[in-house]
Amino acid sequence: MAKAAAFLLSKKGTWAMAKEFAKPFYNSKAWKETRQLIIERDRGRCQECGRAANEVDHIEELTKDNIDDTNITLNPDNLRLLCHECHTRKTKQEQARQQGNKQQDYLVLDKIIFDVDGFPIVGSPPKKI
Repeated sequence: MAKAAAFLLSKKGTWAMAKEFAKPFYNSKAWKETRQLIIERDRGRCQECGRAANEVDHIEELTKDNIDDTNITLNPDNLRLLCHECHTRKTKQEQARQQGNKQQDYLVLDKIIFDVDGFPIVGSPPKKI
């Protein structure tokens, strides 16, 4: 029986290939179950902008050195749901930092603030400090 390739769901139902070293992890039952729990925990909403989301992000990026560390790979405290746009932005920022470029580590959203439960509401953005 042929082994299925590991794909990551991205914008509009298209799929992107996982890094080669991570494919077995993304095909694992443990990841699929944890991914579903994060989607449910975060109520299907991007934790950056509040839009509908389907990409579970590892806050601390997976590497060849940590792929077998469940405190990184499967720890809910290291996982969050992001929309495709926010996940892509985060990935590009990480790549830029690895290449020595400095970019901001946060997302500024104009006219979006969040209530105490983390849901976005329309209003004035917070003042810059």
